[in-house]
Amino acid sequence: MQNTLEEFQILHCLHVQARALKTPRIVQVYWLVPPASWLKVNIYGSALGSPSLARCGDIFLTSRGFFKGAFAISLGKTYAFEAELAEEDNAFADILTSRATSIQASTWWHTTPSFINDAFSNDYTGQSVFRFS
Repeated sequence: MQNTLEEFQILHCLHVQARALKTPRIVQVYWLVPPASWLKVNIYGSALGSPSLARCGDIFLTSRGFFKGAFAISLGKTYAFEAELAEEDNAFADILTSRATSIQASTWWHTTPSFINDAFSNDYTGQSVFRFS
Protein backbone atom coordinates (compact mmCIF):
# COMPACT_ATOMS: atom_id res chain seq x y z
CA MET A 1 0.00 0.00 0.00
CA GLN A 2 1.23 3.45 -0.90
CA ASN A 3 -1.43 5.43 1.01
CA THR A 4 -2.55 7.25 -2.14
CA LEU A 5 -5.87 9.05 -2.44
CA GLU A 6 -7.06 6.36 -4.88
CA GLU A 7 -6.28 3.59 -2.36
CA PHE A 8 -8.04 5.56 0.37
CA GLN A 9 -11.16 5.88 -1.82
CA ILE A 10 -11.17 2.12 -2.52
CA LEU A 11 -10.88 1.33 1.19
CA HIS A 12 -13.66 3.82 1.95
CA CYS A 13 -15.97 2.14 -0.61
CA LEU A 14 -15.25 -1.22 1.00
CA HIS A 15 -15.95 0.24 4.47
CA VAL A 16 -12.42 -0.51 5.60
CA GLN A 17 -10.92 1.96 8.03
CA ALA A 18 -7.56 3.23 6.82
CA ARG A 19 -4.67 3.83 9.15
CA ALA A 20 -2.00 6.31 8.20
CA LEU A 21 1.63 5.24 8.33
CA LYS A 22 3.59 6.38 11.37
CA THR A 23 5.73 9.45 10.86
CA PRO A 24 9.41 8.50 10.85
CA ARG A 25 11.37 9.27 14.00
CA ILE A 26 14.27 11.64 13.34
CA VAL A 27 17.28 11.24 15.62
CA GLN A 28 20.15 13.74 15.69
CA VAL A 29 23.41 11.81 15.97
CA TYR A 30 26.60 13.46 17.21
CA TRP A 31 29.62 12.56 19.28
CA LEU A 32 29.92 13.83 22.85
CA VAL A 33 33.38 14.23 24.33
CA PRO A 34 33.92 12.01 27.39
CA PRO A 35 35.75 13.29 30.50
CA ALA A 36 39.54 13.67 30.28
CA SER A 37 41.49 10.38 30.32
CA TRP A 38 38.35 8.33 29.62
CA LEU A 39 37.92 5.95 26.70
CA LYS A 40 34.57 6.20 24.93
CA VAL A 41 32.98 3.09 23.43
CA ASN A 42 30.22 3.60 20.84
CA ILE A 43 28.11 0.52 20.18
CA TYR A 44 25.50 -0.18 17.53
CA GLY A 45 23.59 -3.40 16.96
CA SER A 46 20.86 -4.30 14.50
CA ALA A 47 18.87 -7.17 13.04
CA LEU A 48 16.86 -7.22 9.82
CA GLY A 49 13.95 -9.10 11.39
CA SER A 50 13.04 -11.03 14.49
CA PRO A 51 14.60 -13.55 14.57
CA SER A 52 17.05 -12.75 11.80
CA LEU A 53 20.73 -12.32 11.09
CA ALA A 54 22.07 -9.72 13.50
CA ARG A 55 25.34 -7.80 13.77
CA CYS A 56 27.09 -5.21 15.88
CA GLY A 57 29.91 -2.72 15.57
CA ASP A 58 31.88 -0.92 18.27
CA ILE A 59 34.43 1.88 18.15
CA PHE A 60 36.85 3.08 20.83
CA LEU A 61 37.89 6.76 21.08
CA THR A 62 39.96 8.76 23.53
CA SER A 63 38.64 11.86 25.29
CA ARG A 64 40.42 13.91 22.61
CA GLY A 65 38.60 12.06 19.81
CA PHE A 66 41.55 9.92 18.69
CA PHE A 67 40.77 6.50 17.23
CA LYS A 68 41.99 3.59 19.39
CA GLY A 69 40.31 0.68 17.62
CA ALA A 70 37.07 -0.76 16.29
CA PHE A 71 35.43 -4.06 15.55
CA ALA A 72 32.48 -5.51 13.67
CA ILE A 73 30.98 -8.93 14.17
CA SER A 74 28.06 -10.94 12.85
CA LEU A 75 25.95 -12.21 15.77
CA GLY A 76 24.22 -14.96 13.80
CA LYS A 77 20.46 -15.47 13.93
CA THR A 78 18.91 -13.70 16.92
CA TYR A 79 16.12 -11.33 17.93
CA ALA A 80 16.32 -7.59 17.18
CA PHE A 81 16.06 -6.57 20.85
CA GLU A 82 19.13 -8.69 21.67
CA ALA A 83 21.19 -7.05 18.92
CA GLU A 84 20.14 -3.56 20.04
CA LEU A 85 20.56 -3.97 23.83
CA ALA A 86 23.75 -1.95 24.02
CA GLU A 87 22.97 0.43 21.17
CA GLU A 88 24.19 4.01 21.25
CA ASP A 89 23.49 6.52 18.50
CA ASN A 90 26.72 7.05 16.61
CA ALA A 91 27.18 7.40 12.86
CA PHE A 92 30.34 5.37 12.40
CA ALA A 93 29.35 2.60 14.83
CA ASP A 94 26.26 2.31 12.62
CA ILE A 95 28.49 2.02 9.51
CA LEU A 96 30.64 -0.64 11.20
CA THR A 97 27.50 -2.61 12.02
CA SER A 98 26.36 -2.45 8.40
CA ARG A 99 29.79 -3.67 7.30
CA ALA A 100 29.51 -6.68 9.65
CA THR A 101 26.90 -8.16 7.31
CA SER A 102 29.58 -8.90 4.71
CA ILE A 103 32.22 -10.04 7.21
CA GLN A 104 32.53 -13.79 7.82
CA ALA A 105 34.50 -13.54 11.08
CA SER A 106 34.87 -10.84 13.71
CA THR A 107 37.24 -8.10 12.61
CA TRP A 108 39.38 -5.67 14.62
CA TRP A 109 40.86 -2.49 13.11
CA HIS A 110 43.89 -0.80 14.75
CA THR A 111 43.59 2.22 12.46
CA THR A 112 40.54 4.04 11.15
CA PRO A 113 38.99 1.92 8.36
CA SER A 114 38.72 3.89 5.11
CA PHE A 115 34.97 3.24 4.83
CA ILE A 116 34.27 5.29 7.99
CA ASN A 117 36.67 8.19 7.33
CA ASP A 118 33.91 10.69 6.43
CA ALA A 119 31.73 9.81 9.44
CA PHE A 120 34.78 9.87 11.74
CA SER A 121 35.75 13.31 10.43
CA ASN A 122 32.20 14.62 10.95
CA ASP A 123 32.14 13.38 14.55
CA TYR A 124 35.64 14.69 15.27
CA THR A 125 34.67 18.18 14.06
CA GLY A 126 31.35 18.16 15.94
CA GLN A 127 29.04 17.91 12.92
CA SER A 128 25.64 16.27 13.38
CA VAL A 129 23.99 13.75 11.10
CA PHE A 130 20.38 12.59 11.21
CA ARG A 131 19.01 9.05 11.29
CA PHE A 132 15.44 8.29 10.21
CA SER A 133 13.70 5.25 11.66
